[in-house]
Parts: sequence; structure tokens; C-alpha cells
Amino acid sequence: HEIRDWYKKKYEELLEDPHNYKVPNGESRAEVEKRASACFESIVADSNATTIGIISHTTAIRTILGAFVPDCKPYDMHFRNMSVTTIVRSDDTWRVTQLDDVMHLEGMPSTYIDEVESRAKT
Repeated sequence: HEIRDWYKKKYEELLEDPHNYKVPNGESRAEVEKRASACFESIVADSNATTIGIISHTTAIRTILGAFVPDCKPYDMHFRNMSVTTIVRSDDTWRVTQLDDVMHLEGMPSTYIDEVESRAKT
């Protein structure tokens, strides 16, 4: 809540256009999407492997899902820290086969923090 209170105008700008809002000295989601998509395409194109592991942060994962998985609404999905999300390609179409899996963390405490859009709806 501090961010909303301390940076009210910037927070309102973010809510108005979250995809194009640029964090000072940072990137907009649109810029992250362009960079992450190019990286993902390069990794897939340069590999002969049947399985590729990519470790990244939530924003990059959301942008990859939104760019490559048809009808995916990644900003409606929830991701916990260190979760595993798996996508599979068949006939040049990507689909999610595993979302936000944390089985490997069983028994460890976890904390979930809502995205900005989730908080704005309340």
C-alpha cells in the first residue's frame, strides 16, 4: 500500500496503461515482452533439445505465455515464487501443460504477492 500512497500520480499512470507504463530507469511491459519474446524464440531456434528449461521472473514468464500460447490470459494467472510452468509445442502451437507447480517446494513456507491489476480491481 505504501507505493500507492507515496507515488499516487505514478501509480495512477501505471493503472491507466500497465502495458506501456515505464518504470523510471526501467522498462515497460511492452519492452519486456519484446525482449523476452526475442530471447525465447532464439533459445528455441538454437536448440535441438526436446526439453528446454528457462528460469525467469514472473513478468517475463507472463509475456512469453501471452505472446506464444493462443488464448492465454497470463495476467489472470497466479504464479508463486519458484513455481514451475511448462509449455509444450505440437504442430507449431504452444499450450500450457503445467501451471504454477510448487510440488518441489513441499513443506517449505511460501508467500504470494498479488500483481498490481489484482489490487486495482478491489
